[in-house]
Amino acid sequence: MFKLTNRIWQRQNTLAHCHYFSSKKLLKPFYMVVHPDLFQKHPIEQKVNEESLKTIHSYLDEDLKKTYDVTLTFHLKHSNKDSISQVQVHLTHDVSRDKMINNILKTCGLPSNTTTALYENLQNEVKIKYDNYQKDNDLDVDTYVNYVGDLRFGKFSQHTQLTLTEWLKENNERISVSSQNKIPLKEKYSSLVKQFQLKYQLKNIYTSSSTYSYSTLNSALKQLEELLDRDFSCSACKLLKDRIIKFDSFNGLDQFGRVVLNIHDIPRNWKLAILSLPTLLPSLPLINTCESQLSKEYFNINIIKSRAATSYPAQYYLAGLQSMLGRLKKDTFVTDRSFKGLNAFFSWDDDFLGVSTEGYILLHPYTHKKALYQFCSKKYDDIKAKRVTYLHDLGMEKKELEKCVEYFNLESLERDRSLKHHQVLTAFDSLKSSNDRSLLNSFAIIISNYYSVSVDGLVRIPWDHQLG
Repeated sequence: MFKLTNRIWQRQNTLAHCHYFSSKKLLKPFYMVVHPDLFQKHPIEQKVNEESLKTIHSYLDEDLKKTYDVTLTFHLKHSNKDSISQVQVHLTHDVSRDKMINNILKTCGLPSNTTTALYENLQNEVKIKYDNYQKDNDLDVDTYVNYVGDLRFGKFSQHTQLTLTEWLKENNERISVSSQNKIPLKEKYSSLVKQFQLKYQLKNIYTSSSTYSYSTLNSALKQLEELLDRDFSCSACKLLKDRIIKFDSFNGLDQFGRVVLNIHDIPRNWKLAILSLPTLLPSLPLINTCESQLSKEYFNINIIKSRAATSYPAQYYLAGLQSMLGRLKKDTFVTDRSFKGLNAFFSWDDDFLGVSTEGYILLHPYTHKKALYQFCSKKYDDIKAKRVTYLHDLGMEKKELEKCVEYFNLESLERDRSLKHHQVLTAFDSLKSSNDRSLLNSFAIIISNYYSVSVDGLVRIPWDHQLG
């Protein structure tokens, strides 16, 4: 655990010590509300913050010359563990490091970056009684976050204690402003997608507004358009024809054949990724062939690709499949039994066999034939039943979702992938029990684990909310 020690506090009025504070130290208040480790239960927000932090670090490196501005999305974790909000941080390439740090902190509602201002703001606004600590204790990060949260994010810390009706009433103005701001941004995004489809003969652009804001997506698409028009001309149509572009965390081709661009990377690296497509495309039929061969080795279990939302670089995905296929050909276990009808995909981060919520077998990269045979023999009926149950629950969930959309005249209704089926249905049942149809009229709702309003007007509400 990092410590803000008494000695640091005693330096607060000494401007000479400003030069000893590195960028990371000056941004410590920022890291304490956006660090990915704080978002273990929120994988989408965790991934967004992780990628945005990489970009910030590159911008703070004065040795790396930047030639363009960028807007990043960050999720802030407040003193209440279930309270999260979202901000847009704009980085300008031609300002000093100190000014950039100051802008980052200011955007997030945190103290400014100079030594004197930083600690004077902490004392004045957070009202820490230093005398109570200097006798016996150092001031640790948890205490700091709690005090900052109590002052700056007080209304957020009450979210889980508020009923839905109370929270909506308290945040009505924010929701209204965000929703109004979203309309032109969403229209511009839709227009840009159609323009890309026609201009470059793209099949589609795959992304999620709940992961990246419309303003971020619009900025990325404009930069991509400038890059294609400047450096590719007609060749862009040939390279991208009938392809899907997806903004994610790496550059290249994924296992589905989508052109993946790191939304936080520089256009020059996008260019390299697009130019590399002719060398990457031959890996796609090889991936299909490997999956078919693995299916035969694994007792006719149908090997499918992982969830469409998850992308892996095609060349690494192929290398992984080829490596497993090589090991299996040396595996001497033999049986005549077939498990045709079962589906499986590779879970690259796991080291044990399992079953996904969809009723798919999760294979780790070192799955031996005998282990899989024993697993499937023992759990065959359970796996089949889980798949049937999942499809039934999915159908029921879809019907209930449509009822909620119609009942409240919602613009959209989504759910976090981390939620279980019964949690989503609990949320739907609670919403439908409301007698006030105007409660969520025309909102874009995401059933989640916490309350928040994004800059694009996406309203998250916890699945276990109390209607009020």
